Amino acid sequence: MFTTVGILAIQHASKKQKRIAQNIYTVINNSDKKVYFKPETTIGDFQNNGAYAIDPFKKVSYAIDGIATKLHKDKVYKITNGIKVTVNSDGTVTPDYDSASYLEIVYFTFVGGWLSSPPDSTWDKLFECAKKI
Repeated sequence: MFTTVGILAIQHASKKQKRIAQNIYTVINNSDKKVYFKPETTIGDFQNNGAYAIDPFKKVSYAIDGIATKLHKDKVYKITNGIKVTVNSDGTVTPDYDSASYLEIVYFTFVGGWLSSPPDSTWDKLFECAKKI
């Protein structure tokens, strides 16, 4: 048991360090509409409680907490650490687990995906953007 936990912890730390070194927190917008993102934390001018546009066919490389796409007017997509996503032409979201550790994949299974209500007030602006797309 302790060996398994140790291996998972080492693999998680290794994946995280690789992402940091390569700046791999990415959302790719392959749709013809803007999508909006909420950063995981405040990053420069991007406030944790804000919502910021990603133009069509562009990408961003930040630690992203969630995105709003044209698919839902009343939902946003929760992204967890280590998961990269692509927004498809119809607004659906395809997660990419290549940069994620096993622990992050399991966590995403329980916490990631479409949210119907803001988990806290820092998500309010992103939910407002979803209504306008």
